[in-house]
Amino acid sequence: MSAAALERTSEMSQEWPMFILQCIVVFGLVSVLFIRFGE
Repeated sequence: MSAAALERTSEMSQEWPMFILQCIVVFGLVSVLFIRFGE
């Protein structure tokens, strides 16, 4: 594994929590809208 690849991997792992958080927020908003307007 090259140094560049290793550096990229560590960058990714730092961005992961933010990415997951955004997914949860978007999913939550969509489900709230779906529940509210779906009935």
